[in-house]
Amino acid sequence: MAKRGRKPLNRGWRVQQQGGHGHMHGMHGMQQQKFERHRSQRLNPEQIGTSVHDESDTISFRNHLLANYILTAGWMDALTTQAVPVSRIGRTPLYSELLRLDDLRARKAAAADEVAALEARLDSWAPDSAFQEAYTELEKSPLHQEAVERALARYEHHFRRTARMQQSVVFRSCGGRPQPAAGCAPDNYWSEIYPRLREQRARRLLEERKRRREEEKLKEQAGAEQMQLQLPADAAAAASTAHQAQTAEPPSAQMLDTMFNDIDQEPFNNGFDDAFGELDSAFF
Repeated sequence: MAKRGRKPLNRGWRVQQQGGHGHMHGMHGMQQQKFERHRSQRLNPEQIGTSVHDESDTISFRNHLLANYILTAGWMDALTTQAVPVSRIGRTPLYSELLRLDDLRARKAAAADEVAALEARLDSWAPDSAFQEAYTELEKSPLHQEAVERALARYEHHFRRTARMQQSVVFRSCGGRPQPAAGCAPDNYWSEIYPRLREQRARRLLEERKRRREEEKLKEQAGAEQMQLQLPADAAAAASTAHQAQTAEPPSAQMLDTMFNDIDQEPFNNGFDDAFGELDSAFF
């Protein structure tokens, strides 16, 4: 029985309250840890070797971008750097007007008008009377030279062209005697042709010898004239050298005379006999 003034102890309720608060604090902590873990993974740089997605899609996309970039760059270069007429620039295939209904109807009407114009031209065509006359004249006399020339001149003048005969003409009734084959000699070779060829060869050799003799004579005359021109010059050079030698000789002779005058006039004495004369006589 509970005492007055004091609340009864409800231990189960208190334990339940404490357990609920602990469970809430535990879930909050787990969420906080998970958030921090994901946050750290998101902020960290990706590894080089890790494969985030399929690389085949990336490669094909890059190749497509590269091809389009190169093609677009070539078109822009052609449009900006080269003189391209506006009429030569084609329409894009994505937004083409060739398949529109109005355009197809306009093209059909233009084709019908062209066909009608060609039919009217064909109905109004008539052969030329001048050519008809030429044809008639050629039919009557196809081998007449003057008729053929008149028709040909009219044709060339009208069409501004030059006509040439396509077929070849062989003349059998003209020409002289056919020449014999070069592989065999004629019948009169030894009697007429050979003596004439031998005389021509002998004459050619004689002229060659005569020409060589004349050339040798001319060379000898040129050498003799050159020798005659050189002789006076050599004689003059020899005379000048002899005169120079004669003029240069007296000073040397005078110098030698002055050097050896004392030797010729006085006896040669060097003092050897005075010092060693007795020893020399005793030795010998």
